[in-house]
Amino acid sequence: MLKNLLLPLKIKSMELANRVVMPAMGTSLGSDAMVGEPLLAYMKRRAKGGAGLIITEVTAVHLSGAASPNQPAVYDDRFIPGLKKLADCVHQAGGKVAMQLHHAGRESYYLLKKGEALSPSAVPSLMLRLVPREMTREEILKIIASFGQAAVRAREAGFDAVEVHGAHGYLLMQFLSALSNLREDEYGGSLTNRARFVVEVLQAVRQGVGDDYPVLLRLSVEEFIQNGYTVEDIQTILPDLVKAGADVIHASVGTFGSPGLIFCAPSEYEPGFNACGPRRSKKRWMCRSSRWAVLPTPFWPMK
Repeated sequence: MLKNLLLPLKIKSMELANRVVMPAMGTSLGSDAMVGEPLLAYMKRRAKGGAGLIITEVTAVHLSGAASPNQPAVYDDRFIPGLKKLADCVHQAGGKVAMQLHHAGRESYYLLKKGEALSPSAVPSLMLRLVPREMTREEILKIIASFGQAAVRAREAGFDAVEVHGAHGYLLMQFLSALSNLREDEYGGSLTNRARFVVEVLQAVRQGVGDDYPVLLRLSVEEFIQNGYTVEDIQTILPDLVKAGADVIHASVGTFGSPGLIFCAPSEYEPGFNACGPRRSKKRWMCRSSRWAVLPTPFWPMK
């Protein structure tokens, strides 16, 4: 697999010089949700490393989903100039950049403390222990639309792709998980229904950016928690996610409630420990579609 690492790769309109990808990592270098000089300096240093694609840290698509006040945001046009500077600094180093679109849902301590955190159901965060407010149907539709609007702004700011964050216990995964989604409407119940929110977010993003713009989906393909969903469960909805607009499934694992914070694994874990899940997902579906690939963490083309 490593023999292909430095070969170019094309995903829709995005041509990567190599297959080295820096996945999203939080920095806390923002200031009042804006891109400032500290974050630009960090991204410039990262871009000089030569990765073909850099994925930004979580970028809030709506004020109700910010993980912290300093998290970069894209829910208003006023953020576009700073975000454009960020995209430009990666391009100047010869790389490509994707914006990670994010809504924290119940995994935002400062919003939970204010009683403003949203989730599909009023189920407390396994890590933060505080209870969010159950989303109304109107709020669900508003957040779906905000993902599409954020993707349009990302493209306007010069980003080469967007990545929808559907992993690690954040809002999209809260809808996917039967442990956090107890709804009895069309967004709850069966896995197909619980995946409806993710599907509609992808559809909104795809509608916003058009057919040729790359859309990635970061997805925890295994919950790694008692009574949580498995890779085999996720295999059944992958075709729906692809049809909705995902060009790449960026496969991760776990949630904030998973033992050992496996989604942010320490150095004690064996390198490549997560490769098995993406392989199992790809093996089942690789012959059914040529539009997408399943990539483990770290981002690794399975070609």
